[in-house]
Amino acid sequence: MIVVAFNVILVMTVAVILVRTEGSFQDCLKYVPASPPAANSNQPELVECRSNWRSGIAGGVLLIAIGILVDLVFLAIWLRMRWQEIRARVLREQPRCEICGKPATDVDHVRAVADGGPDDRSNLRALCNPCHEKHTAEQNRARRRKR
Repeated sequence: MIVVAFNVILVMTVAVILVRTEGSFQDCLKYVPASPPAANSNQPELVECRSNWRSGIAGGVLLIAIGILVDLVFLAIWLRMRWQEIRARVLREQPRCEICGKPATDVDHVRAVADGGPDDRSNLRALCNPCHEKHTAEQNRARRRKR
């Protein structure tokens, strides 16, 4: 919900920037004489055109990029919180290591995520740290042999 609200505000800000700077390019086109004006002439001075419309578009693109980064951060936080909830539930339901019976400290994927295993409860089990390290090492060795 927060991410959606942030993106709505972001898009509105980009629209305001682009609309506000739309006329700046026209304001930038000044009369430029064929030869430099004399010191006492009434001709307008040469004015450097900075093309404000380009900086407005660049600002809009920057804001969109920031919005995407914020979305990715929120997604990473949400995924981390989701995993912590799943992990806590597995350890509550299964307080002992499935292999040796010691108190469980880790949650293990029976089929590794790297091998296509899901985060579903059916693919998770509670293990003590030594058993988890051993199982992970075996999975990594098997993965290396497949290459």
